[in-house]
Amino acid sequence: MLHAATKILARQLVRLRQQIANLQSSRAQMRGISTHTQALAGHSSVAVGMKDATKAMAAMNKEMAPAKQMKVMQQFQKQSAHKWI
Repeated sequence: MLHAATKILARQLVRLRQQIANLQSSRAQMRGISTHTQALAGHSSVAVGMKDATKAMAAMNKEMAPAKQMKVMQQFQKQSAHKWI
């Protein structure tokens, strides 16, 4: 009788240890998922920031009209060159 009870308790102990190991593994996987989710949220924030920066740069580029600015600079260079001749 005592031997059978000891055997049952030993099996329960083995199962308990296996369950603990499984729980620890699950906890590690959950932490990994959490870290991955946080990284994705960070990437999303960076992407939104880049999108906004691109819009701002496009608006500034449109406002500054680089071709027009280049033309003005060339005219200035021509006029400056004629003054020194």
